Amino acid sequence: MASQFETNPHYGPRGLALLTQGMSPAEVMKKILAEDGNFDGQGIEARQVGIVSIDGRTASYTGEEAAGAEWLAHVRARATAFRETGWLARMWLKRWSGRF
Repeated sequence: MASQFETNPHYGPRGLALLTQGMSPAEVMKKILAEDGNFDGQGIEARQVGIVSIDGRTASYTGEEAAGAEWLAHVRARATAFRETGWLARMWLKRWSGRF
């Protein structure tokens, strides 16, 4: 479970607890986004989140505001969820995502 861009530190503990209860990454993502609460004055439009379950299922979310950053990208594949907010985001993700 990872959160970046404008993070919400409640996502990690809450998301892991929900995964432990048997929810899928997609279900967890839907629930934590619905419960966001605009932490630190930011809402889900400014979040970038990735979840990988122990069995390799994934879920990724990039909010509208986060997606508008020209230096942001994410790639999702089985058992992998890459996200990057650095200046080499797209090149790095393209290179590494094909290795898994």
